[in-house]
Amino acid sequence: MFFLVLFTHLLQYADAQDAIYDANGEEINVEAYFSKAEENIALGDIKEATRYINAVAEGYWNKKDYYKAIEYYIRSIKLNSEIGNESGIGAISCNLGMIHADLQDYETSLKYFNTAISIRKKLKETNGLISAHINASVVLNKLERYAESIENLEDALLLATENSDADQMKSCYGMLAETYEKQGDGEKMIAYYNLYRTFHELVERSKRQDVLEKAREAELKAQNLASQKRIKELELINAQQKLAEQKKLLTQKDTVYNQLMLEHSKSELANALINNYLQLKDLKISQSTEKLKREEIFVRVLSILVLTVLTLLLLLFYFHQQKRKSNKVLSKQNAEINRQHHEILEQQKELERYYNIISLRNEHITSSINYAKLIQQAVLGKKSDISALFKDAFIFFRPKDIVSGDFYWFKKVNGYAMLAVADCTGHGVPGALMSMLGINLINQITNSGIHEVDAILEQLSIGVNKALNENVNMVSSDGMDISLLCIDEKNKQMYFSGAKHNLYYIQDKKLKVLKGDRCSIGSYGASHFKTKRFTKYQVDISLPTSIYAFSDGIVDQFNESDDKKFMRSRLRSLLLRIYTKTGAEQKALISKTFNDWKGRQTQTDDVLLIGVNWQPIHEVMM
Repeated sequence: MFFLVLFTHLLQYADAQDAIYDANGEEINVEAYFSKAEENIALGDIKEATRYINAVAEGYWNKKDYYKAIEYYIRSIKLNSEIGNESGIGAISCNLGMIHADLQDYETSLKYFNTAISIRKKLKETNGLISAHINASVVLNKLERYAESIENLEDALLLATENSDADQMKSCYGMLAETYEKQGDGEKMIAYYNLYRTFHELVERSKRQDVLEKAREAELKAQNLASQKRIKELELINAQQKLAEQKKLLTQKDTVYNQLMLEHSKSELANALINNYLQLKDLKISQSTEKLKREEIFVRVLSILVLTVLTLLLLLFYFHQQKRKSNKVLSKQNAEINRQHHEILEQQKELERYYNIISLRNEHITSSINYAKLIQQAVLGKKSDISALFKDAFIFFRPKDIVSGDFYWFKKVNGYAMLAVADCTGHGVPGALMSMLGINLINQITNSGIHEVDAILEQLSIGVNKALNENVNMVSSDGMDISLLCIDEKNKQMYFSGAKHNLYYIQDKKLKVLKGDRCSIGSYGASHFKTKRFTKYQVDISLPTSIYAFSDGIVDQFNESDDKKFMRSRLRSLLLRIYTKTGAEQKALISKTFNDWKGRQTQTDDVLLIGVNWQPIHEVMM
């Protein structure tokens, strides 16, 4: 009763659907198929019934009606479960895995492939097990579970190797190379790609050899058939000639006899008969001679044909031997590849051990650098504290690594608001150490009461040289580039000195540039200060003024698309577009412009840009 209800329900579904087709393009009569399935269930042949249900499911699959296909395959699994047909359940599980993969339901797809793997492993269905492992690895790649994908591919590779299935081995090597590439393991990717390329060449060479052998076999068969046909034609011609000669002889006998009876008497007839007998005997001798000649020609032709066939057979035997030799060479190469594979696995284990050691050391180093970052941030101070010195200002700061070689400094000295932007030699840890030295020296110099920008840079250069134990008679390659400005709020004046750094300021919609000196802090000794001093600029800021100090990081950043630098001209254009906005808005626009320009390109250097919107306070006379 259950099966009658089941198939009645199936028929109701089938009637409502459009036509479906099998893999060969033949239309499937759903009603007829279910009727046959019902008949087989009634006869107790459930396995045959599931064959018809599977055909309908495959038709819906071909039509890309995936949910219908899933529905009928699941019903087929239930019937197969009742008769314990595990092989059928394994095959249907593979199909359901592929359908769910087409629907991008990868978790469900993986569940069915694992079911197929379990069943086929139990039944030792090697070829199906290889396919199930490979399909599972494809789904795991979609889920980015690369380690599990690799395990499935290695299981498939082991089975393919035991079967000496070069085609499947080639596929496994190719997919392993692709998976290791996605995992970011370049060395293993290259190793497996080389194995894939080797097997690809072997498989292609084997295929070409098989095609040539099949072509030679077909040619031999064609020549053999042609020879047999020619022999039959010769036999037919010979038989026809014999029949014609017999008819001709009988006709001659009848003609001669009638003439003798009419023209001669008995005695004459006797003489004539004797003469005719002698003539007939001569004719038979002549015919026998011609027959011998024809038979001799036939024997010659037959000998040539037999010789040709023997030659072809010898060639076939030779090519067969060559194929056996090629197979032996392939087996040796396969053994060598397996040996190399085992060596690679051993090397892989050794590399993993070293990798773990390096990773542990890297964690320790990274932890130390992160702690150094906290120290550096504490020395630099909070970015928000700049608002206590300048009412509307912002700091755009992007270290290349965890710690930075760029640093900022701001402080009120003798009633003057002072600001510095510096770029130390290098970046990362070396640059960060230099930045700590620079901040400490600037604080020492300003704490002594010095607020003149040129004098601070001169003292800073001497301090860097002494700290680095440089020979004062030699030019040093270590040091820093810096912009240093001082604002006299009372007199509405700004003072600036720079070491290889420029300062931009915008007044009355015009951008102006104050160029720093072309030497770095610490690049020359104290003896040079007798002839060399830093230039000091003075600017009237009685008008609203936007001031910008920056390191080279932002202008030297490369673009993702054409590998060009941002350049100072592009920075000037950007500042002229945004200077009328608040500091927070300017910072957001600069950050977006920088990110869009960089894209996925690696950051070139530490980036630091400070902007101040200066609004002078005018005294009101009472």
